[in-house]
Amino acid sequence: MPGGIAPWKLPRAIRLQQVTKMKQEGARTKDIAEALDISLSMAHLYVKEAREAGMLPPRETPTLLRGKDDPPTGSMTLMLSTLPDDVRVWLYSVVPKGGTVAELVAGIIADVYDEELGGK
Repeated sequence: MPGGIAPWKLPRAIRLQQVTKMKQEGARTKDIAEALDISLSMAHLYVKEAREAGMLPPRETPTLLRGKDDPPTGSMTLMLSTLPDDVRVWLYSVVPKGGTVAELVAGIIADVYDEELGGK
């Protein structure tokens, strides 16, 4: 901690510079959050702000080609709202600290995929 100041009390401009430098060096947003002792959502906000300020290049968004037979896409929030309250409470309790429900679901999907292919 510079000068004994808690990291979360650093001026916003300094924090934005730190995030920008780490991102330019290839750090993942999750790693930035951990290194700077801030929440993942706050790290995402800093990265977004840096992009909007031109300090970082625009995000590269892959183009997804969807076929007519692909399953429909939807909102994670909408899906979660359809779950019974006790299931939602349990789900939120098993999401790793700093993680998201979407990351947990993606991990489960990847595990099932690996199991179905026999660990290939």
